[in-house]
Amino acid sequence: MDKVDAGTRLVADAGHTMSEITAASGEQSDGIGQVNVAVKRLDWVVLTLIAVKVTGCETAGMEITPEQFNRIEHWLPMQRGNVSLSNLQVVNAMLN
Repeated sequence: MDKVDAGTRLVADAGHTMSEITAASGEQSDGIGQVNVAVKRLDWVVLTLIAVKVTGCETAGMEITPEQFNRIEHWLPMQRGNVSLSNLQVVNAMLN
């Protein structure tokens, strides 16, 4: 009976360990999602700062022209995710 009891305890311990691994995996996935959101927000800040600095559009409601945008486009971060707007549209939306 001792071997059966020991085996039962081992199975219970393994189940507990698997539960902990599952929980940790979920927490890790959530953390990665939060990092992705933070990176996207940083991209938006970078876009805004570049647009304001290079174009001088420091008041709300101003838009940059396509010519101004061509001067800054190579500094802009790559868009991530399913984005249907151009970077020019994004910059102008942030300035408004």
